[in-house]
Amino acid sequence: MNPLLEENRIQELESYNISKDYPKKQLQSVIKLAAKICKVPFSLIDIIDKTNQRTIVAHGDWEEKVIPRGQSICDIVVKKGDLLIANDIRKHPMLSDRLTEADKEKIRFYAGAPLKSSAGYTLGALCVIDSRPRKLSEFQKERVNGF
Repeated sequence: MNPLLEENRIQELESYNISKDYPKKQLQSVIKLAAKICKVPFSLIDIIDKTNQRTIVAHGDWEEKVIPRGQSICDIVVKKGDLLIANDIRKHPMLSDRLTEADKEKIRFYAGAPLKSSAGYTLGALCVIDSRPRKLSEFQKERVNGF
């Protein structure tokens, strides 16, 4: 990733002041709807800053946590700026090495849609997750990528 673009992305992220002020109730409604549309038990919104991924809202039996950016699947969504889908994460060489052993048991399916600022920077991802392999229909892909 271009260092200047990344610096601009971080400045854009910081301008939103998400750590102090964000509409948690509305975001929870969005991720519950995403989980329902995709028929998955877990959904979340992760924000990627300079060094970490931070879950700001989660649905299902998922804890909101902070992990190093290098262990983050959502970091790949930020770098690509596009929908990322792993039907079975164990078979996805780019993603499986980013998971801890505990995560490998909990995450088998992952879809992450970029969350873009009004300036076009990808600040994080809306993710839907399942503990078993699955595929999304075209309708589900369109809806998740359209939030």
